[in-house]
Amino acid sequence: MGEVYRARDKNLDRDVAIKVLPESLAQNAMNLARMEREAKAIAALSHPNILAVFDFQIEEGTAFLVTELLEGQTLGERLAEGPLPPRKVTELGRQIARGLGAAHDKGIVHRDLKPDNLFLTGDGRVKILDFGLASDSGSAGQEADRIEATITNLTQPGTVLGTVYYMSPEQVRGKPTDNRSDLFSLGSVLYEMVTGKRPFQSESQPETMTAILREEPADLVTLAPDIPPALGAIIRRCLEKAAAERFHSAHDLAFSLEALSRSTVSTGTAAAITDYSGPRRRPGVMWIAGLVLLGVALGVVGWSFLRPSEEPVSRGVPDFSFLSSRRGVVTNARFTGTDGSALYSATWDGEPLKLYPASPDSRTTDPLSFTNVELLSISSTGDLALSLNPRYPLGWEVIGTLAVAQCGGTAPRQILDNVMGADWAPDGQTLAVAREVDGVVQLEYPIGTVLYRAPGWISALRVSPDGERVVFADNPSRGDNAARVRIVDRGGEVTDVARGGSWGVLWDPDGQRVWHSGGGRIFRTLPGEERELVFSTPNVTKILDVSATGQLLAASASIRREIFAKAPGATTETNLSWLDWSTPTILGEDGKLLLFEEGNEFGPGGYAVYLRQTDGAAPLFLGYGSGLALSPDQKMVAIIKRKFQPDAEIVLTPIGLGEPVTLPLGDLRVRGEGAWVAGAGPEDPDDLVILCRKNEGPPQLFAIPLDSEKAPRAVTPVDLPLSSGGHIVSGDGKRVIVKTVEGAPVAFSMDGQGPVTVPGLEADDLPLGFDRDGTHCFVLGMGSIPAPIFLVNLETGERTLWRELVPTDRVGVNSLDRVRISAEGDAHVYSVRRTLSQLVVIEGL
Repeated sequence: MGEVYRARDKNLDRDVAIKVLPESLAQNAMNLARMEREAKAIAALSHPNILAVFDFQIEEGTAFLVTELLEGQTLGERLAEGPLPPRKVTELGRQIARGLGAAHDKGIVHRDLKPDNLFLTGDGRVKILDFGLASDSGSAGQEADRIEATITNLTQPGTVLGTVYYMSPEQVRGKPTDNRSDLFSLGSVLYEMVTGKRPFQSESQPETMTAILREEPADLVTLAPDIPPALGAIIRRCLEKAAAERFHSAHDLAFSLEALSRSTVSTGTAAAITDYSGPRRRPGVMWIAGLVLLGVALGVVGWSFLRPSEEPVSRGVPDFSFLSSRRGVVTNARFTGTDGSALYSATWDGEPLKLYPASPDSRTTDPLSFTNVELLSISSTGDLALSLNPRYPLGWEVIGTLAVAQCGGTAPRQILDNVMGADWAPDGQTLAVAREVDGVVQLEYPIGTVLYRAPGWISALRVSPDGERVVFADNPSRGDNAARVRIVDRGGEVTDVARGGSWGVLWDPDGQRVWHSGGGRIFRTLPGEERELVFSTPNVTKILDVSATGQLLAASASIRREIFAKAPGATTETNLSWLDWSTPTILGEDGKLLLFEEGNEFGPGGYAVYLRQTDGAAPLFLGYGSGLALSPDQKMVAIIKRKFQPDAEIVLTPIGLGEPVTLPLGDLRVRGEGAWVAGAGPEDPDDLVILCRKNEGPPQLFAIPLDSEKAPRAVTPVDLPLSSGGHIVSGDGKRVIVKTVEGAPVAFSMDGQGPVTVPGLEADDLPLGFDRDGTHCFVLGMGSIPAPIFLVNLETGERTLWRELVPTDRVGVNSLDRVRISAEGDAHVYSVRRTLSQLVVIEGL
């Protein structure tokens, strides 16, 4: 249709491409209309996998389109050299599907997808070209005329040959098309990428059209024996004759390809994969030989590899339908109808938490009138249990005010404060709740009747279909999510069900078995028997509800931990994240050095420990373990190996030259970070002040002398419940402030005298550090963004708002943690957990 020139945009000083209609075509009004339609279609889109258009004009009778200049080759040119390896097919297919999804979201159907309209750039990106035949999804009335014109003019000048080979059955028939027609065409492209041959190609175009309508393509395994079964299943589903049997959307197809690309796509069925079981307390890459490809997922088909002892029950192909598409996090959801419709709470694009109705027919719906509210449960009579103004005090915990409202829009009526979860009983009148009372989390059913008190915190509670039991995730300590699934009956008898459950627990519709998820794995368990692995995916999957017919409602999520820091003298923050689970441990006293861990680089002895400058210089790898403390002279780091294990030991690791020194722990078990306190002289060695358990006792603060001949000494008493984080040591090493489970932080002298109330400190404060002269301390007001940092005068109790911390990109971020402040207050560092999820319905499990 056009001649393409390389040109120079003098205004913006860049090279561009100019597509001009040749004179032989420019006089035809239909050709001009097609070019204008292409310009308008692309201009409506902005996506990295779609050619960017800058301008369209008709100047002195010449129509031209100005676009970005692409360097590389078309996919058609590449396929002339032969088929592509499965890994490359998966990656390119994912990009094409993402681009199509963006177009379909705008109501634009491409209708002419083929290798010659797909461009491979030098940096490995795919660009979708030529939207000249694109239409709004509603303009089906002219479809038959368009198909007839395309076929009739295949041999006319300016028309690209081969369009017919990638047509969908509905296009061949001249029927109305929608986005699923593009998915058939993409399936044809993927088939050709894998095999080097078109799926439908006969001696003549009419015979090819007949094959598209009536015949199945040649077997993929015969033409490409090394194709992974999961990729073959994806392609076959795209090429289904009936549009309803293909993927529901390009987003679903992209997700399945993305799940596949995260795995090792290789010959056969054995591979290695990231294991996210129990995220994110101890995330890590577990390379395990001999794992078996177990299933395919998400409308999907995904790769799942599991330990041989936990082989999945179902080997079917589950079907995933996405109910959301915006950028953010789904916090909870419940089915509202038998057709897969649901109500969910989410925060999209940095907006406050809101409630959204969803259905399989539409992903874009207006929210209900409630704001800053999370859905907890929906009763059999349609009443909503809600959490108002939820906050995130520590780790993965969430706590808010329980309220009840009607779905019709009545104002929420507040019931209880400090509630972590709630669920309606089958009668639609009674609520089970988990709430914090005097620092202890207890499960009540009905409200006021305590059935269980948790040592840590409770999440994801659900009342059984018969109303006699409650299943819940019991997390062992505050800030930790290594949950066990437990059941408590109305008499208070507790039954252990299984380990894992930090990402949701549900009752099976039969009222006997329990569904629970830990990371990317979903289990179903009959109490008293071994758990059954039902499904596995590379993504974290939070199960939210199950229907009477076995549909599962879930949030499929990706989670990262990121570090942000402001160095001394800097005016802005820098992202100091290294991999995808970066956790700050210690900020040097002068604010120039940061000790941090990488949770997904799990090696012998623990996480990977790094040291880097806060100005953004490359990090220095120090070893595997968990970073505890940085020496005052910043020449040595304390790393604990095999944390939580009986044989754990501390290794004093030099940053430069020198030999590491091992420090035995005896009967102590480290539970948190530490501080390195300099001794007064040769007779008074340095101490590590660390939160530990002695044998199986409660957490206490211990001073561990670096002179191994001296015994550790307790700084805090055994009967004072301490939080797992939040103790600080003064610069002179004489005082500590600790955060307690109950009440405000308190102070001790290093010789164990205390506790002493600290004026100005409140129950929700998390101590961050002393200032240089020790007269003030920095504290964090936990659970909100922006996160307020206060400077508290330790003598008078005067509180001054020092700074409010907030990451530039707030999407998917609920709170800040691991905040560290330099003694001068001129540098800080903190981490955030960024969760991005979508709501999906899983069928076929």
